[in-house]
Amino acid sequence: MERKTFQTYKKEILEKYQEEKGGEVRSYLIDPTRKRIREACIFLFEKRNEKTDKEILRRFFDFREGEDQQQKIENFHLNKFRPIDNFLKGKTKDPDNICVEMVSWLIDFKPRSYTIYFSYNTMYYPAKKNNLPNSSNSKESILEKSNTPNSIEDPKPIPNDLDNGLSHNKNEDQDFENSPQVNPPQLWKLLLTITTILILIVTITGYFLKDNIQLITSLPSEEQRCMVWNEDHYEEVTPCPLESLARLQEYDKKLIDNFQKIEVNINTQFFYQNGSPRIWYYKKPNGKIDYFTANGFHPIFKKDVKPISQHIINKYVLKSPFNTSFLNTPEKEELALFIFRNDTLDLEIAKRLQKTLFSNYRSTPYLIASKKLNPQIKEHLQQGDLSMYKSDMKKHIDYLCVGTVSYTYRESGVKPKRFACDIQLTYEIFDTQGNPELDKSYSKTITGSGFTKQEAQQNALKKITL
Repeated sequence: MERKTFQTYKKEILEKYQEEKGGEVRSYLIDPTRKRIREACIFLFEKRNEKTDKEILRRFFDFREGEDQQQKIENFHLNKFRPIDNFLKGKTKDPDNICVEMVSWLIDFKPRSYTIYFSYNTMYYPAKKNNLPNSSNSKESILEKSNTPNSIEDPKPIPNDLDNGLSHNKNEDQDFENSPQVNPPQLWKLLLTITTILILIVTITGYFLKDNIQLITSLPSEEQRCMVWNEDHYEEVTPCPLESLARLQEYDKKLIDNFQKIEVNINTQFFYQNGSPRIWYYKKPNGKIDYFTANGFHPIFKKDVKPISQHIINKYVLKSPFNTSFLNTPEKEELALFIFRNDTLDLEIAKRLQKTLFSNYRSTPYLIASKKLNPQIKEHLQQGDLSMYKSDMKKHIDYLCVGTVSYTYRESGVKPKRFACDIQLTYEIFDTQGNPELDKSYSKTITGSGFTKQEAQQNALKKITL
């Protein structure tokens, strides 16, 4: 049988994993990720808790007396599971011992821990005893062997008073059969017991000492790069100050470049064109939502953020029709523009009006998102009826511009062929009480020409002035 070493321990654990893929937690470990490994730990925590298991978990999760261990596992930093993930995937040839022990616990490898596994050597590899008589040998067999030509010298009798430290005069003529002696097998058992105890003491001491050394050497040095969360983004910290380890984490360029906390509103682009999320969120214990620009874990609560969904958008972002990022200020007058072309908002002309007719205002065409403008809201706006939103609207604007626009095209000239675009623009200004500002109303037809309809339209838009 092969001798038990830490290398064979790792090898046998990996072989069991490759054969069973986790056994009871196969659904988590067949395709392991750091998150799935943590979920497997949560699943097994109450089910697999023998004395040796508790020690393994205590060392890995750094449990403290009196704390909620289940909650600590649930909040445990995903990056701490990376060595286990790499070991299961064969990406590391020299995992630390606590990583190997955790895998042995996850897949229910036995015997575990390594100390128990190593002790099996004493069962199968006792010291050689070819030159010692075994327990079945009699005194006659010993004497018989002593009479052979090449026999070794007869064993001398061992006096009974040896253990008492008393002196004894040897008597060469003493009858061998009558002399007291210690049975050799009993001496061997004593030596084996002492040797086993010494091996276990050395092994256990070295086992825990290795962990402490690894812990010390794993602390950030002055040359290592760390990062820290600062309000809404990560910042690099170099060198890593040891007195602030609780706030620091391993440097991750992707998180520094891409992971930020942001405020969202009805105009935020939540998804890419292919439907994948651009925004991630985390619901805090107080019920409020934090939004982030990339996947990862919440920097404060240490839990995974989730990809945004339409349900979350509808429930938490669109619950108010107004853009929460556009607020009324005392420094300048705020104005919202709603210019309708047929039944939809014409954002292009609204932005043109922002730069020209309403350049003296702090204005926005995005006070209410298009998806929230149902027929009822449109009708109220076009009539200047703001009774539904009076209280909320004052928080955002001082005035409301509501109007319509239409485009007509005609050919102009024969050679070369040209087009004319007539823009009919009409709007009214209301205060937040719904009172019209008659002196600020506008109705005008603007004409532009060009070799194409698009060029004619753009030239007409350029003519919009006070």
